[in-house]
Amino acid sequence: MKRSIRLIAPAALGLTLWAAQPAPAPAADPGEVVANIINYIPNRICDIVHIFKIDLSWGKCAGVDVRATRMLEVGVSEYDVTRVGIAPDKHGLWDEMNDDKGVSLLGFELGTNEFDRDPYEIGATVHAFGGLEVGANLRSMLDALTGFFLIDLEDDDMNLFGGGGM
Repeated sequence: MKRSIRLIAPAALGLTLWAAQPAPAPAADPGEVVANIINYIPNRICDIVHIFKIDLSWGKCAGVDVRATRMLEVGVSEYDVTRVGIAPDKHGLWDEMNDDKGVSLLGFELGTNEFDRDPYEIGATVHAFGGLEVGANLRSMLDALTGFFLIDLEDDDMNLFGGGGM
């Protein structure tokens, strides 16, 4: 009797482990694989471009703003300007008005700061009849790094079949 239990127990354990295995993942759609291959380089370039923000401005303006994400921002500025440059959400030429005076520290905001920037942006803005704004986005930086492994954190990669997009 003990001998039969010794033979049945390992067999039962093996059968249990085999039955508990997850079902195999469905095969990838060949069209999606081709789209990922074709779009790999353009998507990586776009991810890298999305990290940076740089623009020049001119018009009525004065002020300075320095930020290390939304957790720490200090600024005093008032402007009604035309900008030219590249930013994750804007490219080319656009008009912008702002009246910021305040501080953001650990998410608490004091003053009349509009804080219309991405919460993960680090950068600086300087205005005196003309201006310069530079910045880098930490979330976009992580998206660019993971994109090399086909992980699209911001869901902005192009796909020939309609997925994602820029």
